Amino acid sequence: MDWKKLFNPVILERGFDYHRNKKAEILNLSADEVNAVVSGSDDYEVSIYLSDGEIDDIYCNCPYASDGNNCKHMAAVLNLLEDLQSHSNPDYTDIESLIAGTSPEHLKKILINAMRYLLLTLMMTEILVIFKTAVLKCSRLSLMSRT
Repeated sequence: MDWKKLFNPVILERGFDYHRNKKAEILNLSADEVNAVVSGSDDYEVSIYLSDGEIDDIYCNCPYASDGNNCKHMAAVLNLLEDLQSHSNPDYTDIESLIAGTSPEHLKKILINAMRYLLLTLMMTEILVIFKTAVLKCSRLSLMSRT
């Protein structure tokens, strides 16, 4: 589905302007859900629910969307997603080009999220090692008590 057909042309253009001015920021991204915030006169939260790569539902907490309309904030996030998908190349390693023009505030948020992810990954790895060690220890104790 061409998501742009979901929007009034004026709203679509405003959303593109928000995207071009880096007003949209993705907070969480998974195969079936995208959560983002779009900064403008206020910060608005956008959630996009996906099914097989297609938009299943879309939500924004701005007043325009609460009246049942697809808003510029939704369009901004969808433009950002489209850009991310078009630039996602597994061989892409030019980090400097990737972050060129990104504001220090946005880079700080990216770094914080990356560090959180790495710390959680390390913690989970450590927990798994501890669990495996405990299971092996229990297995050995169980074998020793049988003999």
